[in-house]
Amino acid sequence: MQAQTAQTRPTASQIIAAQRAAKKSKRIERNSKIISQIQNGTLKVDKNKAAATASRADKYIRSLCQSPAMSENDYLDCNIKLWLEFNEMRRVRTAQATYFMQYLIRQYRILAVLIYRSPSQQHLLQTHIKICNEAYQALEAWFDQFHELSPNQRDTVLQPLQTLCRAASRTMPEVPVELAQYCAKYSLAVGVLNKGLRFIEHPSNILCAFDETARGSNAYHTARKYHLKYSDYQAQMLDCANLIYEIHQSSSQPDPGFQRPQTIAQCRHPVIQRMVENNADRLVQIIHDAQYWLERMEAATQKKHIRLGRLHRKARQKPSHRQSRTKQTSRLKNPVIK
Repeated sequence: MQAQTAQTRPTASQIIAAQRAAKKSKRIERNSKIISQIQNGTLKVDKNKAAATASRADKYIRSLCQSPAMSENDYLDCNIKLWLEFNEMRRVRTAQATYFMQYLIRQYRILAVLIYRSPSQQHLLQTHIKICNEAYQALEAWFDQFHELSPNQRDTVLQPLQTLCRAASRTMPEVPVELAQYCAKYSLAVGVLNKGLRFIEHPSNILCAFDETARGSNAYHTARKYHLKYSDYQAQMLDCANLIYEIHQSSSQPDPGFQRPQTIAQCRHPVIQRMVENNADRLVQIIHDAQYWLERMEAATQKKHIRLGRLHRKARQKPSHRQSRTKQTSRLKNPVIK
């Protein structure tokens, strides 16, 4: 009888496992209930806490808006760079111009959200949001149709972007420095996060091939090992390398000797090797840091800004000899408003 009782009595590890399972089940049930309440609009919110949070956010935004305006030299530098990039878009399609305009659209939209935040200014906010949306649609059309358009047609397609550039050029001298820095830092973090996620979303065989390529393996041998046509292998390796280049250029101290990779040999640069070593720990940390700063900045202003869609494939990537330019699919996603 005693032997039977000893056999049926649960062990300590079984008891602990049952307690953990019960806690996990309760946590899942509680989270599901909260999600359901949020979706149905029945979630109870502490009004005092919400009011205090909104007050702190409004005070922080006011402090940004009360900082002095940028200097005349800074304004001239920014304005010259803006129009140089725009004028370059009339002649050639480059990744640099595409990313710059995405950055500008994102930054201008964030600026509008923070400046026109009172109920009486909502019509102004909607006007600026419309300018940003039209500019992004123009950027997408320019990217997809560049080679089929004549110079005059490109000017027509780029008209909404030119409108945005003019609005930004007029606004820059009056924008407070700290507010501009907030918008720039937020937009930069979004870009880093998007590019980092694009990198890790590659299939595992592409990432393994890129890791071996960066460490110096033979290109043809690596392509055969992972069952890739050499043309596809080359395009994927350059895509990964250029994503790392864009992320590195967004850092506080970019390496001036690290140029945009255009060949497989340039994919073996020491910066790339440091990024992908130890299962890309450094790259993953950069992605986490970007997400951390985005959450902090959104918490400080209580504003969920727009995070523009990412390029599906690189703007600099040219069509292969088997792919006609008229059949290129869109590589730009529509903007996602959060």
